[in-house]
Amino acid sequence: MNKYEEIYLKAAHRAKGSAVSWLDSAVAALAVDLESYVGEGFEIGGPYGLRAEVVISSPNYSLTVVPCFEDNGLKLYYDTGEKKQRHQPNTIGAVNGFNNLQARLPNTIEEIVAIMTPLNEPEKIKEKVEYPLSKGLAYEQQQLALDEIAGELGVVCYRPHYHGVGGDKNTVMVYTLEDAAYSFLMNEKESESFADMAEKLRPPKCDKIIPRDIAPSYFWQFENSDADGVLSYDFVNVGKIDLRSDRWCEILKGAIQVALIGKRQREHILRTGGWNALREADEVYNDLNRERIAAFKICYEDMRLGDITFNGEKRLEIIAGRESVYKEYDGERIYNFSCSFCVPKADPKLEAMIRAWNRNEQLPKSGKAITRITKRIEALGGFFMVWF
Repeated sequence: MNKYEEIYLKAAHRAKGSAVSWLDSAVAALAVDLESYVGEGFEIGGPYGLRAEVVISSPNYSLTVVPCFEDNGLKLYYDTGEKKQRHQPNTIGAVNGFNNLQARLPNTIEEIVAIMTPLNEPEKIKEKVEYPLSKGLAYEQQQLALDEIAGELGVVCYRPHYHGVGGDKNTVMVYTLEDAAYSFLMNEKESESFADMAEKLRPPKCDKIIPRDIAPSYFWQFENSDADGVLSYDFVNVGKIDLRSDRWCEILKGAIQVALIGKRQREHILRTGGWNALREADEVYNDLNRERIAAFKICYEDMRLGDITFNGEKRLEIIAGRESVYKEYDGERIYNFSCSFCVPKADPKLEAMIRAWNRNEQLPKSGKAITRITKRIEALGGFFMVWF
């Protein structure tokens, strides 16, 4: 269930049996998100015909969405652009679009934009985008580095059709080879013209193709943006990665490795029974924690490890401010349970929040307080660790 289906479900629950418009809840929310992401105004047309199809369009993009209501919920599908001859020409079925092949609407706004139909030739759209001439070399170097890093790590870089278009900040999605292979397999099953479709979708300077209609979630995404979300070739992903260093290529590789290791950890948990499975001393997962910390160090030389909850004398020293909640990392062996999070650098605000958390002896502990701490770690670009 994607975000927009959930919006409809919550609206229906709140209505308590009254009629709820899927257009005014799910589709309207989708149009707002598209406007924010693409930077263009979107119109909603329809519903049309027996399928109740709705067309969401802007000057440069179009998306046809079709609803399916079952089990008191909503499922959203979109037309992939492919057809299958289920109904003869000029019949009611053909006129109403029942020959159109469909797929479930993706989960993220980035993936949804990737499957939209461009209304202009990509070359014409790109002509409208003006990059500072002094940054042309930086763009070429960074894109080339991404492809080289992908080859070293055995992953796939995919540049969607809106890459560098309409306010996009050079989006590149990174997939594992397994997810790419899954995409190819699914499309071969669903489309007799898979080869032709893949060739049309082939982005410049990219040998690997993630077709637009079915693509598992990418594990990492690149965009040139600073802390304010403004296009900048000095930073990546809203300023979380700083490329103003002669180590910028190494830093970029480390960031992709951190995300790739995180994906492998999630896959390992799924293969071994899920988070609720009884496990003890899972060294595969614990070693991946250590690998992830080492990769994070490549990105941030001043990174810090830390804990949130302390006990005994250590807790008293933390409360008194005589010891830090952080510890430095210089590549030494990390022992199980020796830390619970990792951040790019020491943050005074986070440290103050953790001291206050340990100072408060009230039980049960405040859920809001721990949520503020976890959100702060995420905002800093850090991550949490679970040990077994």
